[in-house]
Amino acid sequence: MSCQIEVSLERAVELCCAQAHPLNTESIVLEAALNRVAALEVPSPIQVPTFSRSQMDGFTLTGSDLLRLGAGACLELQVAATVPAGWQETVRFFPGQTVSIMTGAMIPGNTAAIVKQEDVENKGDYIKLSGSPVQGQYIDPPGCEIEAGETIIGTGQEINPGSIERLAAAGLTRVTVYTIPRVYIIGCGSELCLPGKVLPEGKIYHSHRHYMLAKVQTENCKGILGEGEVVDDLGLITEEIRKGLGEGDLLIISGGTAQGKYDLVADALRQLGADFLFRSIASKPGRNVSCSSLEGCLVFNLPGRPSAGGIMFDLLLAPVLRKIRGSTDCGQRWLKLRLSENIVGKGELRSFRRGELVADEPALLARPLAKHESGRGKIPLLLDIEPGRSKKGDIVRALLLNRETWDWI
Repeated sequence: MSCQIEVSLERAVELCCAQAHPLNTESIVLEAALNRVAALEVPSPIQVPTFSRSQMDGFTLTGSDLLRLGAGACLELQVAATVPAGWQETVRFFPGQTVSIMTGAMIPGNTAAIVKQEDVENKGDYIKLSGSPVQGQYIDPPGCEIEAGETIIGTGQEINPGSIERLAAAGLTRVTVYTIPRVYIIGCGSELCLPGKVLPEGKIYHSHRHYMLAKVQTENCKGILGEGEVVDDLGLITEEIRKGLGEGDLLIISGGTAQGKYDLVADALRQLGADFLFRSIASKPGRNVSCSSLEGCLVFNLPGRPSAGGIMFDLLLAPVLRKIRGSTDCGQRWLKLRLSENIVGKGELRSFRRGELVADEPALLARPLAKHESGRGKIPLLLDIEPGRSKKGDIVRALLLNRETWDWI
C-alpha cells in the first residue's frame, strides 16, 4: 500500500472509508435493536392490519342505508350489537340496523361506512342520523399500514423506534444486524494524570480518553479504554498498540502526533509494520494526523488536545465508524452559510472550527464559537474556513453535526 504523505480532508475520508468494512452479523431481539444497523432486508410476512378496522368509535351503515342518507333521508337505526376492539366473533346486521363499533375493532362484513358517534343522536337501543357519509368512510382496509412483502427495513438502515414498531406490528421478534464495532482508545503523554488521583505539579488530568469514549458512544459503537497512563516510551506505546489490536476493531491513539523527540506513536506503528494511508491532513487541525492499517485494523493517531481531536473525530472518524457499523448512510451534510461575525486570528491555512447555526430571519447564518464556547452550540456546526474567508458575511461550508436536524434544514 503506497502512503500519501499529506492529503486533503476529503481524500483522507475517501482513503479510510475504502478500507472500512462491516463486521460479522448476529440475530438479536427487538428489545436490543435500537440504533443497530440491519444486515438483511426485512419484508413483512403479513398485511398490517390483516382485517378491515374502524378508525374511531362510531356506528356502522349498510350500503342501502348509506344510499338513503345520500338521498336526504333522516334515519332511525336499531343498534343490533356492540363490537369492541379485539372482538373475534362474526357480527351480522341488516338494513335498518347498525352496530356500535369501537376504534380498532374489526368491521362487520356488510359495512359500507362508519359514522362518528358525535354525528348521531344516540337513544340507547337506536340512533337517529342524517347527513351524507361516503363509501368507506372511517374504515381502514387490510394492509393500509404495511402490505405483505413490503420492505420494513432495508440492508444498511439504522433501526430507529419507528422501524422497531413496524417490525413488531408485523409479528417479528428478531432482526439480523451487524455486530457493533469495538474501538480501543489509547492516550499517550508523560504529562497526563488520571482523574481521581492527586495531580502532580507539571501534569494535567487526562480528559481526552473520556472525551473520545463519549464520542465513540455517540456513534453507537463500543469504546474500550486502554491503559490510563501511557508515558512517552516506545516500548510501552508499542505494547499498548498490540493490546489494542487484540481487543478492538479500530484504534484511536491520542497524542504523539508531532515530530518531536518524545512523539513516538509513528515510530511504534512503523516498528509494528503498519501501512500508512496518509501521515498528515492539509488543514488546522489536521497536521500530522495519520491513519494506518495494521493487521486488518485501522489505526488513527489524533491530536492530544481534546478540542482538536474532537474536530478530527467528527470530520474523519464518524463516517468511517458508520461504514464499519454497516450503515449505507455514511455521508455528511454540508451547508453553505454566511458568517454572522468575523473570525479573529484566521491564518493562511484551511481550518476547521466549531460553530452554531443561528437564525437571522429569513436567513440562516453560521456563528463561529469562541474557544470557551466550544461544544455549547444549540445546533452545532463545524465550519470549513478557507484562507480569505473569515469576515462577517463571507460564505463558508458548514458541517451539520446533529443528524436529527437534517430533514428540516
